[in-house]
Amino acid sequence: MLKLSTYDKEKHVFTKRGKDTVAPFTDLNREALAYVIDAIVKNVEKENIPVDAQDPEFKKLLQGSNFGKLYAWAIEKVTPAEENELLTTTGEWIKYDKGSDHVPLVESLQGHGTGWCTAAESTAKSQLEKGDFYVYYSHDKQGSPTIPRIAIRMQDQEIGEVRGVAHEQNLDPYIADTNILDEKLAEFGNEGNKYKKKSADMKRLTNIETKNKEGEELSKDDLGFLYEFDEKIEGFGNKKDPRIKEIIEGRDIKKDISFLTGFSEEEISTTKEEALKGGIKFHYGNLNLSRITSAEGLTLPESVGGDFYLSRITSAEGLKLIQEHPHLNIIY
Repeated sequence: MLKLSTYDKEKHVFTKRGKDTVAPFTDLNREALAYVIDAIVKNVEKENIPVDAQDPEFKKLLQGSNFGKLYAWAIEKVTPAEENELLTTTGEWIKYDKGSDHVPLVESLQGHGTGWCTAAESTAKSQLEKGDFYVYYSHDKQGSPTIPRIAIRMQDQEIGEVRGVAHEQNLDPYIADTNILDEKLAEFGNEGNKYKKKSADMKRLTNIETKNKEGEELSKDDLGFLYEFDEKIEGFGNKKDPRIKEIIEGRDIKKDISFLTGFSEEEISTTKEEALKGGIKFHYGNLNLSRITSAEGLTLPESVGGDFYLSRITSAEGLKLIQEHPHLNIIY
């Protein structure tokens, strides 16, 4: 993965990464990666590879053992569901019992672009050996529950993880705006209660996203939640829900922070240059001063709403420490 650069959609290949490559690394699609690994292992062990991998092109790539080409093929295969398929949220939960045959679970996931590594046989088998697995399937155009939307993986009697089909396995906004997951989690008692905040946060984020798209004014409470002034927004994915960044980047950040804090927009900074000019009461985001070795002549904001890096400072003489913020993390 670390040797891959950008993806050429026309040629369906990843360009190679050299020492002078500055392009970002390719995104990790866990389903595609698991699919490739699964096929390679089966090929080496002379086992039957997945049915879809019988494609002549894939078999040829498999013999060549070029990971970049194999991964590109798998990426094309696991294209995520189109948005119109996600509009329908009615469906049903299906339970795959611990120790049961993993193949039905795998076959129900492959080709749907869930991004779940469970779509690979080896992973599904390993997970079902450790606990039950629940999948919520919404109805397709024929009215059959075939489109995977939510997964609950059990680790014996505990919930191992809850995943959706949006970016980085977050819940998609349509399913997150329902009570489908909440009602299911209630069946798990105290285990389900651990995920209540995540579910509530995703519902609220969806509500704020809708209001923002429609040009509706966000309340002070909405903004406090969006900018995570009191507590972090929790989701079900591997990383933060990308909608948070998308919404904020489309807004007037200084105006929002001013409304939240009561500071003037001139007293708010969003860049390192602004933060060190003096007279700043609040800095939005991280403040990286890791290259600074002395605090002499350094004027800091009164408060920073992110990580504060001071890893190379050798003398703090004369440094006035910034006020604590709920999410401030000073890194020396």
